[in-house]
Amino acid sequence: MLDTRVLRPGTGSRARTHVDTRIAKSGADAVSDFGLQWRTFDPYPELEALSYGHLYGRFLLPRHFFRGKSVVDLGCGNGRLGRFVIPDAAAYVGVDLSDALMAFDLPEAAEARVDLVRASLEQLPLLDACADIVLCWGALHHVADYRAAMREIERVLKPGGTLLLYVYPDAYAPRENLNRLFRVVEPQAFHAFCVWFFRNVRRWSELDPVLARSVCEALCVSPRMHAGWEVIQMFDGLGPEHHHLLESAVAERYAPPWSLRATHNGCFVIGKPPTGPVTPPIA
Repeated sequence: MLDTRVLRPGTGSRARTHVDTRIAKSGADAVSDFGLQWRTFDPYPELEALSYGHLYGRFLLPRHFFRGKSVVDLGCGNGRLGRFVIPDAAAYVGVDLSDALMAFDLPEAAEARVDLVRASLEQLPLLDACADIVLCWGALHHVADYRAAMREIERVLKPGGTLLLYVYPDAYAPRENLNRLFRVVEPQAFHAFCVWFFRNVRRWSELDPVLARSVCEALCVSPRMHAGWEVIQMFDGLGPEHHHLLESAVAERYAPPWSLRATHNGCFVIGKPPTGPVTPPIA
């Protein structure tokens, strides 16, 4: 599955780890906050059911959907979703541009079937038509040239293969102005603000629930869920450099002969045609 001509060995995980030699330093720096997020702030170990629900519930997948399949997980982070894929997959390649790979939570006895690659989604060091399934949860909308990343996804997906894609829904449009404000804040400082906000909003809710709800709506967050989850959602959604709304673009791009099924807000199960023309028009 790997294009070994452009890879060098990496370190920091029990899996085989590789680094794409074509990564520009500026590109890696642009996602340093994601490495910080998944190595330091990750609340998901205590939210396993939520992660499982995102993968199987949001995409409406049968329990053993990944059994015997070759899977490429783009924007894999520290393995939040990969930990549910790897036990069934015949081969798993996790790709992330950040150093979150150093904290990848690899299931026991899975090393032989797993490769982790630090690379850009815009230029994947993977062979053509190598994946039965491409999983891309919450990463495409943070890529500078998302069109290039979509072309790469289409290239590595086998004919007849499946793309599981989550992008920010168009309903997140009000967050764009907030993103322009917060993305210039140093990541550690912005995370500290997120923690401070959710620590206090619950106190405000007791005194004036209408005001607290209005403030949360203005910031496109909710005070009702797990505090760690809301902190990471605020940090992930409002802080990154790139914040594309792609729900409509995805629906337009994958017209027949591709198949497309919207399973939840921003969630799509997309099938590549087994034969014939397979490259969608450039959106």
